[in-house]
Amino acid sequence: MLYKFEPINHIAWLQPQNLHNPEENKIILSFIDNQLQTIGNQWIIDLSALHYLNSTGLNFLIAALSRVRAQSGEIILIGLSAHIQQVLVITRLQTLFMIKNNTQEALTAFETD
Repeated sequence: MLYKFEPINHIAWLQPQNLHNPEENKIILSFIDNQLQTIGNQWIIDLSALHYLNSTGLNFLIAALSRVRAQSGEIILIGLSAHIQQVLVITRLQTLFMIKNNTQEALTAFETD
């Protein structure tokens, strides 16, 4: 399984199981493209299944953000390990993404927007 997916009140919750394979990431991005037409443009990406993030994973996050924002949407990242938080800070990508601690905080953030 490449990812878990669940729609929650017209908000897409996605939990990738691995972001280290570019070919698998393309499959997940294609899924996002399809769901943007069905579910909508508010996405929660749960990274709690990942222990670290390499450049392939960073490329995935940037590509996903580009696709969602092209539809006037937003991605909230949750479940970040200390290592992933550090990588986002070092690469300055934490300024591009809204980051919350858990699904409930992310849902609340979308509701108040």
